[in-house]
Amino acid sequence: MRFPIQPVYIKRLHAVAELNREWHKRGVPVPLTVAIGNGFSIEQFREGVPLNHSSISETQRRALMVEWGKLLRRMHGLKAHGYGRPRGKTLKGRHVTWDAFLQNGWNSILQNLSQKNILGKREVEALKIMFREFPQHKGKGSVLHGDLYPSHVLVHGGRINGIIDAADLLIGDRLFDLGILRTAVRDKKHFEQIMQGYGNADRRKIDKY
Repeated sequence: MRFPIQPVYIKRLHAVAELNREWHKRGVPVPLTVAIGNGFSIEQFREGVPLNHSSISETQRRALMVEWGKLLRRMHGLKAHGYGRPRGKTLKGRHVTWDAFLQNGWNSILQNLSQKNILGKREVEALKIMFREFPQHKGKGSVLHGDLYPSHVLVHGGRINGIIDAADLLIGDRLFDLGILRTAVRDKKHFEQIMQGYGNADRRKIDKY
C-alpha cells in the first residue's frame, strides 16, 4: 500500500520502519516498509478486518483478546535509549527522562488551553497538581505503539494478522500503552482478557495513566 506523506513526517516513518522490523523479528504481525520516498511510504499489505468491526463469537473474541495481550507483551520487550518521541530516523527518545517527556507534553497542552481561554488559572494549577500524581518510571524504556485501539488490530482466519499504524510510537513506560488501551477497550471484560494474555502489570499505575 502506498501512502502520501508530508515531508515533516518522513523521519518518523523511518523510525516506524525500523520499529516494525524489530517487532517482526519477535513474531509480531506488523506491516514491513517496502520503501520511503519523497513524500510517500509503501508498506506491505496485511489482510484482515479491524477487531472492532469483526463478526465473531464471544468465544473467538476472548481468544483474540488474550492473543493481543501476548503480542503486546512481546512488543514491549523491545527496549531503547531515551524517552518520548524518537529523535530523527532512529529509535532513540528525545528526552533524558520519562518525566521530562510527560512534563513537556502536559505543559504544552495547558498552555494551549490557557491561551484559548478554555482554562482559567485555577484550572491550570489544579491540573499541574494532577500531573504530579502521574507514575514515575526509572530504567530503560520500552518502545510503545502509542495508539493502541481495536481499529489498529486486524483479524484474519481467526487470528490477529496485523497490528498497524505505529506512527505515534514513543519510548517510555510500558504501562502508558496499557493506560491508553484501558480507555480504548470500552468493555472491561475484554480489557481483563487482554491483561490475562499480557501478564503481570501494576494496575494502580495503569489507572493513573
